[in-house]
Amino acid sequence: MKTILFIIALFTANTLYAQTNAGLLWHPDSVYSKTLKEKRKIWVSMPEPGEDDAYGNQHYPVLYVLDGDMQLTLTAMVQQMEGGSGNLNFPKMIVVAVSTTANRNRDLTPTHSNGAPLQDSLSMASSGGGENFTTFLEKELMPHIDSIYPTAPYRVLFGHSFGGLFAINTLVHHSQLFNAYAAIEPSMWWDNQKLLKETKLALDDGKLKNIPLFLGIAHTQPAQMDTITAKKDNTTSTVHIRAIFQLRNYMAGRQSSSFSWKYYPDYNHGTVSTVAYYDALLSLFRFYSFDFPFPTFFGPSGSNSILTDRYKSLSRQMGYTVLPPPGFVSTLAHQLTGSKQWDRALELLTLNKDAHPENYLVYEELGDFYTKKGDKENAIAQYTIALKHKDSPKIKAKLEKLTK
Repeated sequence: MKTILFIIALFTANTLYAQTNAGLLWHPDSVYSKTLKEKRKIWVSMPEPGEDDAYGNQHYPVLYVLDGDMQLTLTAMVQQMEGGSGNLNFPKMIVVAVSTTANRNRDLTPTHSNGAPLQDSLSMASSGGGENFTTFLEKELMPHIDSIYPTAPYRVLFGHSFGGLFAINTLVHHSQLFNAYAAIEPSMWWDNQKLLKETKLALDDGKLKNIPLFLGIAHTQPAQMDTITAKKDNTTSTVHIRAIFQLRNYMAGRQSSSFSWKYYPDYNHGTVSTVAYYDALLSLFRFYSFDFPFPTFFGPSGSNSILTDRYKSLSRQMGYTVLPPPGFVSTLAHQLTGSKQWDRALELLTLNKDAHPENYLVYEELGDFYTKKGDKENAIAQYTIALKHKDSPKIKAKLEKLTK
């Protein structure tokens, strides 16, 4: 199963590469950083256009991924998950791929280290620039993204290897920057496991409560050595996986409700990221999935609260007002109108109007509703308001038919 999934991921990557060249998925961008004193390349992917875009005023959570130029498959994953009528199972998201490959040791390591068991001294020379890179993200990149793209106040950070180390450091020391984190194969051995010790202290102090984290662990111990043996082995060959399992133990002991992890025995450090990021998306947004009960909703005892209560719950979970997809709301209202559940249909159409008061479409839909109900006066009033927002021949024809 895992092999099949990885083949699918490789196929997706090839498809994505072609689409990227055609300019369909990724928008290349760059930000000059005064902090880093250099221009940094980024790629931004917007959700695929859908029926909700006709209503305008759509805002989306943002997924920031480190080593972004090597993780472009994430967009294909996100768009696959967010598809479907009503967008009820996964949030549409903006994906920001941040290039960190030019000087990864500098950008992604939180402290300077003169020596390490898995690095040579030359690569250590520029290490320890993680805090500067955090400042770049917080003070320069995020404001840039928020000023140009329709972002919602919900951010997720994904990182692999040194990127995973950076993600854990951000979680521990700058936890307010992101709402959820995924650390795949984080290099917790770095600098004599300094961050690992700091993570334990933060957990002991209760500072990381209810911040979602997904931890992915690959099979990096030597051949013929299982994970139990690796945790007892004290050689350089197992220092990486031992530190990650220690992080797992710390997190599982203090953060059971918001922490999830997975071990990948069939993948190594270099091949695990695509599969693990997919699992991370499923895990971190498992609260979002909703199997809408259509028969109950449209039945004689159905209630609009089935829909509205769900989005109130999502709003509490995500920390900002999450509105039902307007296209889906309109479809439900149309169906209720067809079965002459007038009050419920009007309640949903009013919900759309209150959420998008400057859009002509909500008034046209109200005009259609009143026309079907036989309320000519209110239908004329709504079509008239719609025309103030958009000069539409279609709406004019509807209005003229009522005023003859």
